[in-house]
Amino acid sequence: MPDLQSDLDLTISTLEQDLTTVSANDALGIIEKWQQHFQGHRLVGDLEQLKHAISMGDRGAIADILLAAGGDASREAASRTADDVSPKILELGNLLSQVGNSLK
Repeated sequence: MPDLQSDLDLTISTLEQDLTTVSANDALGIIEKWQQHFQGHRLVGDLEQLKHAISMGDRGAIADILLAAGGDASREAASRTADDVSPKILELGNLLSQVGNSLK
């Protein structure tokens, strides 16, 4: 099973960068890690759509998917009991929303 804490840290670190410096291959690799975390969950389909949008360079679709994912992550953080990853999930949700808004 992939390490959730490490993948959260990697994703947050990546989103905090100038995203124009992140290659499509690096972004796709991060998405694939998240697909491993969510095997059997409907989010896998959303992540597949995000991979497709990145591959096609569809900025509008990327923005919409990131905004939806940001909201989902924030709701997930709010629904969890206080644990080690809740603050990271909330931070991830906020960053996904910020990036999604910046792409609009």
